[in-house]
Amino acid sequence: MIAAYLAQFRPPDGDFSAGGAWTVRYDLIEWVGSPSMDGAKFLRGNRVLGRQVVTRRPGSAGRGVGYELDHAITLNGFVSTLRSTMQCSAGPLPGLLDWTTDYEMRPSRGGGRALTFREQGRHRDGVLEIAGAAGGVRRFQTDRPVLPQWAVLDVLSAGPRPATGSGAEMEFDLFHDLTSYRPRQRLRPYGVLDISLDGRMEKLRGFVQTGEGTEPIHYWIDAAGRPLLATGGLFASALTSIRPA
Repeated sequence: MIAAYLAQFRPPDGDFSAGGAWTVRYDLIEWVGSPSMDGAKFLRGNRVLGRQVVTRRPGSAGRGVGYELDHAITLNGFVSTLRSTMQCSAGPLPGLLDWTTDYEMRPSRGGGRALTFREQGRHRDGVLEIAGAAGGVRRFQTDRPVLPQWAVLDVLSAGPRPATGSGAEMEFDLFHDLTSYRPRQRLRPYGVLDISLDGRMEKLRGFVQTGEGTEPIHYWIDAAGRPLLATGGLFASALTSIRPA
């Protein structure tokens, strides 16, 4: 299924400054496949379920980095949106410091009330706190940076670093979609892939992420440092546009 998608995938044009201010857009894809009625052929395909737009804004004088997220997906009869602003730390791993997230879920067809709520979070001195509108607070304690998953793409796009060089691993905790806390994630190099994309040969660097509560996620970065594709289980994010912010 992934091979069938890559056969027609065209990487977007546009210059890319890994450490600068930029906006990227991804298609959110579900891999689909099933045997034909006679069982003699396996049908492969994919469908786009939504989109994810991430804007990166570096702080002045190396004072961390900010992200703005606009995420929408249609699945199982509902449209779910997630909009968030985040401030992350400086350094090789941009860990969460402060963030505000608005969620909405509504039926994709017909009427019905939308479910909405807001959460605010902070991470200080190894304690992660998430406060909801109802007044409850969730707390997690860790001695590792806590990253949103799009910050992983940012780390990889910056090119080889001591933390991500050949044979090296880095470890962090993940706040997946700013909803699910997943500790002890590990990211390591996965190899180099020579592949034809839209009739042009590309050399992609691969990385794989594993950890508690996470199916293996594979990331593919092109020679310009652009994070083209992330695949995990039956879902993937594929880069469709990139531009300065």
